[in-house]
Amino acid sequence: MALRRQNPVMVVEGTGRGADLLAYAASRYSLPMKLEGKVSVRKNHTEEQLQDIRDHVSQFLPDLDPDKCQECSQAVAECCEMGRLITVFNINSDIGMEKSILYALLTGRSKLLGQLELALQWDRVDVAEEMIFPQLKSSGANLVQLNNIMTKAILDEKTDFIEFLLHVDVVMSHYLTVPVLRELYREVEPDTHLRELLQKSGESDIYLCDVHVLLEKLIGNHKHTLYENDSPDVWEKEACFEDPYLELLLFAVLSRRGTLALYLWNKCKNPLSAAIVATCLYHFLADSLSAEETKLRKEYSSMKDAFEKKAVELLDICYEEDRTKSLYLVEQVCPRWGNLHLMDVALIARDMRLISSVCCQESVGQRWKKIKWKFQVRQLFRVLVMVLHFYLVLVHLVYSPSMLELLLCGLVLSDALEKAFEAMFSQTLKLWFSAWTFIDLFSQLVFLAGFAFRLRSETFYLGKILYSCCSMLFCFRLFRVYYISSRLGPLILIFIFMMPKLLDFLAFLLVLLVGYGITSKALMYHPCNTRKSFESFESVTEFLEDIFFHSLLADIWRTHAGRYSRPLVYGLPKDELGLVMGYFL
Repeated sequence: MALRRQNPVMVVEGTGRGADLLAYAASRYSLPMKLEGKVSVRKNHTEEQLQDIRDHVSQFLPDLDPDKCQECSQAVAECCEMGRLITVFNINSDIGMEKSILYALLTGRSKLLGQLELALQWDRVDVAEEMIFPQLKSSGANLVQLNNIMTKAILDEKTDFIEFLLHVDVVMSHYLTVPVLRELYREVEPDTHLRELLQKSGESDIYLCDVHVLLEKLIGNHKHTLYENDSPDVWEKEACFEDPYLELLLFAVLSRRGTLALYLWNKCKNPLSAAIVATCLYHFLADSLSAEETKLRKEYSSMKDAFEKKAVELLDICYEEDRTKSLYLVEQVCPRWGNLHLMDVALIARDMRLISSVCCQESVGQRWKKIKWKFQVRQLFRVLVMVLHFYLVLVHLVYSPSMLELLLCGLVLSDALEKAFEAMFSQTLKLWFSAWTFIDLFSQLVFLAGFAFRLRSETFYLGKILYSCCSMLFCFRLFRVYYISSRLGPLILIFIFMMPKLLDFLAFLLVLLVGYGITSKALMYHPCNTRKSFESFESVTEFLEDIFFHSLLADIWRTHAGRYSRPLVYGLPKDELGLVMGYFL
């Protein structure tokens, strides 16, 4: 009945009885085709062939009576006439049943592209090469339909099929147009990280201008005319890309198609640049996740490490082959990414294994030789500002601004303006801004605020406090000199990595101090005799000072209390108590 309805049938040879009978008759009295397991038609069987089938009916089905044997032999002969729909699978052969089932399904499809889609769904590129590819070559398939299959292969990460289609007739530079890339982004599943970053729901349309904004947000700068112009108002039609594999690589990275990304990387025109850009994207994609999304963060980190490893291996090979060209590779300018050098992109991505490679370290050494004198002059300038500031706050701070203070204010202001111009002309703020930049800007802001407050007699002491705090910040800036030292630099990094653990320890210590302070306060004083009100700020600070400082530092402060002419609270000037307690907490 299935064959009469033109449905394909698979017969499993070796399972006995009727299956072996049909397999014998189909393989013997139907012409075999080139592919093992598929047979064609041979009609008008001779009497000898029918007799042979009847003899084997009695052999495979010995329990049938003669009338049933006659009917069965006629039915088997009729099946052999429709042998093109029969696929014989030998259970003892090396060919897998999955492949034979696919052969059987393909016989029910007359169109080659339909067969190719079925092979794509089953991910059997070997079947497509053996059975479909020769016929596609001879028939001349429709390029538009092949492009549609290529789109499905990209979305399903069927890299073997992508390679197969590239060997057929599909040319990637012609295939990947702006509308095709736009459609690929729109096919991204709803409720994914990419749509969350693009702020697009499952039903919202995505344009390449949205992807451009995302790339600019992640890396810091992105310039590409085709991306910027593709918007709801202006649609780019059939414009193609210079390196289509790089565009598909960006799509694969953003849409979490890791297997596809690794495949496409091998075909990019500039694989080193593509690998470093991929690490940069994975780095910021991981940073954009919340603390609860540990599985996705681990996936991004794993892919970043994979691409960084490829970049390191590729650069090491280039350095061994040609040192000069490898240095040119890491120093090449990337116009698309804000005219950054390739090594600057690696710094943004924190590719420390790549930066520590021999080639990159040599490039860093050449850079240092170019800016060494500038760095030394700037550090001498900062040391001069620090020394002048120390002299000002310790010796020369009077109620009216002196020439020294005005000179110092001018130097700090000029340094702040220089920082502002650097930010304005920097290619990317992510590369320009660092912890050292933050310390510089914050110290300059504190100094200028202190100068503004000290101009008025009412706020002179507030300005003095800010000046005093600025002394500490100017000292912190000297750590930058240590940072470039091969011996002291690693110690600073160890200290930085230790800070989170230190803060955790201080959080525990704060709980212990509060518990100890409250208990000692309750035991040492009776509420009836030392009843206090919390209506004023002074009473609150005195209470907190009793809790935190009385049993620990009171004796030391009393010893030095005579040095202060103003009223003291356990040895500290009341005006500065809040500041000291703030530092302690």
